Amino acid sequence: MSEPIFVKVEAYKDVQNILTLVNDNMGRARKLLQELKDLKLEEDKQLNDFSLQLAEVESKVATINRELSNSPQQ
Repeated sequence: MSEPIFVKVEAYKDVQNILTLVNDNMGRARKLLQELKDLKLEEDKQLNDFSLQLAEVESKVATINRELSNSPQQ
């Protein structure tokens, strides 16, 4: 059998307080991590949208360039 461990009441309360702070900070860290993930998803969506819009503009510019190249010079 294990022997009982005697700890000063003050030290025990200090450890409890520290563990409470650690748990609170882990909760905050978890919440911040989720917020960062959400921001990243939104940024990725915006970058994808911008990329699609840029590709559309490039296609239109290429079409205009082809039309201008094929039109007779005046």
